[in-house]
This record gives sequence, structure tokens and C-alpha cells, in this order.
Amino acid sequence: MRNTAFDHKDGRALGVAYMPEGLFPALTASWREVALRMRDEDTLSEHLENNPSLGQNLTSVAQTWAEGGCKGSIVAGYAQTPSGKNLLHFRIHKEAALDHPDDQPSMRIIDPTWQQFPPGTVFVAPEDNDPEFDRAVYDVLYEPEANQKLRKELDLLQDMLATNGYYSQYTVHALVTSLERRFKNVKKRVETRAQANPEPSALVA
Repeated sequence: MRNTAFDHKDGRALGVAYMPEGLFPALTASWREVALRMRDEDTLSEHLENNPSLGQNLTSVAQTWAEGGCKGSIVAGYAQTPSGKNLLHFRIHKEAALDHPDDQPSMRIIDPTWQQFPPGTVFVAPEDNDPEFDRAVYDVLYEPEANQKLRKELDLLQDMLATNGYYSQYTVHALVTSLERRFKNVKKRVETRAQANPEPSALVA
């Protein structure tokens, strides 16, 4: 895997200054309620009070990307923790405007939930066409149950954003459709592999 950590700031969100005005405060005010409504309260992490962005990555990134006019690109990779865990993670990469034609382009990273990870975590890009990584992305975007859960969570997030003073310009359907289009090549690769290597049929007694 390729390390694409750039300049991380441990323990904080990245690129907040490049987010639409008012969105980040509304997100942070919404996360805890979204988590409580989407998950069994008895199974919630005891750290929820101190780490409300936990589990809110894909929805927050999708909402941020859309509200920013879909500029830049949503990228997927692994958040590699100091303990060696590789956790699927999404963020936005956006090329900064050049002040002078001779300037070298620089990349702005927007990642509103990076603070959920412990210090020392780095963002790592998988090798191209990594089957395990492709499957992980496929499972959160295209598997029917996960896709419905994503839509429900985005709908709830938008309700909470409105409660906290930020009104989205985009429907949940538009957000999910944009995500599906962004990773359509991943979907194609997973389905092509499945056709080439079909799972054996269960034996009928």
C-alpha cells in the first residue's frame, strides 16, 4: 500500500477552512444524535461523548463534497492506526488554486472526521485493483442493505443539520447517486471478478 499521509494534524479534522461556511459546526453538533438514533444505545462505544465523529465518515464526506459543489474528488483508502489496523476511510482531495502560473499545484485535504483516530494514524492508499479493498468499498456502497442504511443515515444527518441551522441543497438520492458514480469502476471490477470466479452452489440433499 502507498502512504499518502501528506501533512496530518493528529487529533483534529482536516481542511475545515475549505468547507462551506457553517457546515462543520453543524456536522459536529449533529453527530451524536445521528449515532444515537442509528445504533443501539446499549452497544454504543463508551467513548461516544469524546469521539462523536466515530462512524460518521462516509456520510460527512459525501455531504461536504456535495455542499462544496462536488469540486475535487472523494478518495477512498485506509486509515492505518499505530496498532496496525486498516480501517476503510473516505476523504476529499481538492487541488488548490494557483497564485501564479509557474506555481506547483498543491493538494487540499478535507477530512471532517479525521479526529476519530488516535495520534500517529496515517492515510494509506491501496495498490490499484486491490481485490480486498475493492470489496470493502463495494460492501458499503452497493450491497443493498448497506446502501439503504447509508440513505437512512444521510437522511437523518440532513434533518439534524437543519436542526442545527444548516440546510442542504441536495437530496439524499442525489448524494448516493454521485457516490455510486464516483466508484463505478470499483463496482465493475468486483462484479467482473465474481463472474469469473462464481461461488459454488450449495449442495441440495
